[in-house]
Amino acid sequence: MQTSAVVAELCRDLGATVTAGVGGHGVVARVGTGEPVIVLRAELDALATSGGADHLCGHDLHAAAVIGALAALRSGEVRRTGTVRAIFQPTEETGTGAAAMVRAGIDQLVPTPTVLLAQHSSPLPHDMVAFRPGPITSWNETVSVDLAAPGGHPGLIGNERNALSVAFCRLVDAVHPGIGQVTQARLGGSAENALPNSATVTVDLRAADEQSLTARRQALGRVLDVVVADSVVYSTAATRTFDGASNDPDAAALLYRAFLEHGRSAVLMPGPSGTSDDVGVLANALGAPLVYWFWGVSESSRMPPEDQAVLAAGRAPVSVPANHSPLFSASDRSLESGLLNLLIALSAWGSPRTIRGETHFDGPV
Repeated sequence: MQTSAVVAELCRDLGATVTAGVGGHGVVARVGTGEPVIVLRAELDALATSGGADHLCGHDLHAAAVIGALAALRSGEVRRTGTVRAIFQPTEETGTGAAAMVRAGIDQLVPTPTVLLAQHSSPLPHDMVAFRPGPITSWNETVSVDLAAPGGHPGLIGNERNALSVAFCRLVDAVHPGIGQVTQARLGGSAENALPNSATVTVDLRAADEQSLTARRQALGRVLDVVVADSVVYSTAATRTFDGASNDPDAAALLYRAFLEHGRSAVLMPGPSGTSDDVGVLANALGAPLVYWFWGVSESSRMPPEDQAVLAAGRAPVSVPANHSPLFSASDRSLESGLLNLLIALSAWGSPRTIRGETHFDGPV
C-alpha cells in the first residue's frame, strides 16, 4: 500500500493523469494523448520472506525505470506522439495482481494498446537484454502437500520409526527435477519429546507448456501414492498458479531490431525462461501484443570466463546470485540501463503504425 501511494504521488508530481486503487493497490498513469497507445508495465510488490518483504526480484527497479521514462516524456527530453500508459501492478509474486486489475475493469481505463511492453531484471550483465518471439515465461503451479498422522510419545512407539517422519523424508527425496523443486518442508511435533502429527511439503512445478505442467502434476500424485504409508493421510492444494506468457512475434522482432540499432547486446533465448509472470493476463485482457524481455543488472566483471558460453546460448550465468536469492543485488548502472531499454522500446513505436507483419528477425531464433 505504501509503495502504491509513493508511485501514485511521483506520477502526479510529473503531471501524469493517475488512477489509483485499481484491483487493490494498482496504479495506472497516463502521459500524452492520441495514437499510438503504448503500455509500460511494472510491479509494485516485493518478495515475501520469513523476515517480512525484501526486494530480491528487482520490482523496485522495474517501477523506478517506468517512472523515469514518464519523467523523460513529460520533460520533453524524449519527444514522441501518442499516449503512454503505465500500469503499476500489485501482487505479481502470487500471480493474482493482473487478474485483480482485470476484474476491476482496467480495459475501461486503457484503450486497446498498440503494444504492451514489460521488462524484468535478471543476473545477466547490465548491458544485455534477452528475449524471444513466442513463449517467454513458464507455466507454474505451487502445490502444498499436507501430511497428517496421530503422533504421540517417542518412547511408546517401540522399535518402529514414526510413519509420518518416514513419509515426509521419502517425499522430499522423491521430488526430483523432472517433477519439480521442494521449496519448503516443515515437520515438527508439539514438543521436543512428541512425535509430529503434521507436516507440509511445498513443491514448485514448472513447465514450458500447459500439457507438460499437467504431466508434472500427475507425476507428483504418483509419487505421493508410493511414499505415503497407510497410517498417514495427505491432501494437496494449489496455492499459486501462472499461465505462460507469450511474446507477439512481429512486435518482438521490431523491438529486437531497435535494440540492435541502438547498440544494445541483444540475445535471443533458445526457449522460454523457467520463471513465471502474470503479465500475459493483462496483455490478453487489453487485446495488446506483448513484448516481455529480461535485462541484466549484474556487473560483467563479476562473471568468470566459463559464463561467457552460457550467456552466448541465451541462458543466465551460474556464478551470479539470481533473483530471489538473499544475495541478489543490482549494479549501480542497472537503473540507467533499464531506463534506456524503455526509451529505446518507446522509440520503436514512435508514431501510429501497424506492427503485425511488418518486421522479421534477422538473426536465428
